[in-house]
Amino acid sequence: MRHRLIDGNNVVGKTKRRGAGDDRLALTIRLQDWRRRRGDRLTVFFDGGPFEGKAGAPVKFSHHRQADDLIREEIERAKNPRNLVVVTSDRALADFARACSCEVTSSEEFLRELDALRDEDDERRRIKQMERDVEEFKRLFGAE
Repeated sequence: MRHRLIDGNNVVGKTKRRGAGDDRLALTIRLQDWRRRRGDRLTVFFDGGPFEGKAGAPVKFSHHRQADDLIREEIERAKNPRNLVVVTSDRALADFARACSCEVTSSEEFLRELDALRDEDDERRRIKQMERDVEEFKRLFGAE
C-alpha cells in the first residue's frame, strides 16, 4: 500500500489562500474524503504547532523544527521507501525523496487531483438532481 507524505504548508501555499490555521484544517478535511476513496495511507506534515479543530487526516506538527526535516526522517525510517509518495514542490525535499527511491508528486499536481475528485462529486450531485427532477416531472404531468 502506498503512503503519501504530504508537505502540508507547501500544498496550502499553492492554493489561493495562504497558510492560516483554517486553511491547514480545510486541507486535512479535503484529504479525509480523498483517503477514503483512494485507499492510500497518508500523513500531512505542517510547520509549527497544532491548529484548532479536528483534523480530517493524520497530521504531524514540527513545532520548533521544519516539517521538511520530519518528512526526511520518515523517509529514512521507511523499510521500503519505494512505497512512499512525497507530495511537495520544495526542490530540495523532492530531490532527497527521489534519491531515496520515493515517488514525488508536485503540490500543484496533487491539488489538481483533489480538484478533479471534487468535480466528480459535483457531477454526481447534478446527475442525481436531474434524475429527481425527471421523476418529479413524470409525477406532475402523468408521464410514464
